[in-house]
Amino acid sequence: ECAITLGYTINYSTMLNYSSAFNSYLLFCKSHGFPTESTANTLSLYLVYMAPSLAVSTLTMYLSGIVKLLTLYYPNATQAHNSDLVWNTLCGCHYHHFSKPNCKPPLPLTMLAFICHLVYLSADYDQLLCLAILVTGFYGLLCLGELIIPDDPKLLDYRKYPPRHSVILLTNNVFQFTLPTHKVDQTFDGDIIIIQHLFSHGPDPSLIFRHYLRSRDESFPFHCLLWLRSNSHPPTHAFLLSFLHWFAGPSYSGHSLHSGGATALAEHGISPLSIQQIG
Repeated sequence: ECAITLGYTINYSTMLNYSSAFNSYLLFCKSHGFPTESTANTLSLYLVYMAPSLAVSTLTMYLSGIVKLLTLYYPNATQAHNSDLVWNTLCGCHYHHFSKPNCKPPLPLTMLAFICHLVYLSADYDQLLCLAILVTGFYGLLCLGELIIPDDPKLLDYRKYPPRHSVILLTNNVFQFTLPTHKVDQTFDGDIIIIQHLFSHGPDPSLIFRHYLRSRDESFPFHCLLWLRSNSHPPTHAFLLSFLHWFAGPSYSGHSLHSGGATALAEHGISPLSIQQIG
């Protein structure tokens, strides 16, 4: 029971990444004849060895995963991780192997309005679902991964996805729902997401959401999840991206909703601090 309880301290998707990093570290030690016990020198050499093939952000995540798992066997691993040698090696890798970030562009408000104009009057249930998720993510400054399930069934965790009973229609232009939890939510309080119509020349998210909600409740009145496809399954990441790419092109990703909503708020004179507080 203790082992099972300790297993819940790290999210499963995070553990997969940590395991991949740990395996690469073990392979590095074995191929170079180093002991697996982490020292500042061993971690520094590992970073230099892996830097040409990994982005610095990935390298930092790998290092955290390695130390997390090594600490179970070698308590001094954290001390080695925090050493000046490892920190300076990371800084050196950042400058020596610098690569330009590959960021997806934000989804423009005009593009969202164009998609709404094409899809809103459609009788297709799945298209209405995708449109409701897009406007909710855009106005709520949410990423796609917070609203849909992953493509890999191993990463599926129904505790993370919005339930239907959490929806509250506050006014004609405002509604809210709950994101129950996420991997950094230590108190399991969840987040209350409030969506309202913020842009006079943009689509009304409440109108689109209510339209979807009526269709959803007529088709699946007893299902517990909020977002459902016509086959009664939750939408996957690939399903939503295929819809977005069909109308907006392949240059956009799930993060384009969050960055697009933040950009639209900035263009309308909202301060950076207020945008950060919103999402």
